[in-house]
Amino acid sequence: MPSDRDKSSAADVVFTAVSPALIMLMVGSLVFFLITVLPTGDYKERLHYTTFFFVFGAVLVARIAIQFDAGRAAMYGLGLAIATFIAMNAFVEYPSGTGLKSFGWLLNLGFMALIWWSATSSRGIARTWTRTAMPPVAGSSRPRVSPRTTAPRKKKPKPILRRLAATRRERERGQR
Repeated sequence: MPSDRDKSSAADVVFTAVSPALIMLMVGSLVFFLITVLPTGDYKERLHYTTFFFVFGAVLVARIAIQFDAGRAAMYGLGLAIATFIAMNAFVEYPSGTGLKSFGWLLNLGFMALIWWSATSSRGIARTWTRTAMPPVAGSSRPRVSPRTTAPRKKKPKPILRRLAATRRERERGQR
């Protein structure tokens, strides 16, 4: 029901939209640096293109896991990983004199695992952020919850700015 949902403030909507973009920028910078530094063959442009979309997809799959369902996100992530692995095997050529040629597929998997870990490690931060309770107000019976607590809450937390405003109003009422 639409009336049961918490109304998000403008700051919450902006935070929800900007945080995945910043994560994509951070992980993409790491990936493009590694592509530039490591010997990856003659198809660097195609590899940039492939890894850009893998980073983009991995961050959005992590967002699906946070907001909706981890099982659905795992299926999307598996499809994305298979397509990226096929593309990386087609476009990345390791030098034959270094012995990397025979283990190229393993290096590609390691590279993809690094990208996936970098893109999804922010998921724990986002879960912690949404489950963090404000410190108790004087005279309040609400228990203090540690920021690292991952136990599910009975109620959905209100958007951040509304919680801060409500806490400030409660403090002002308590001082009168």
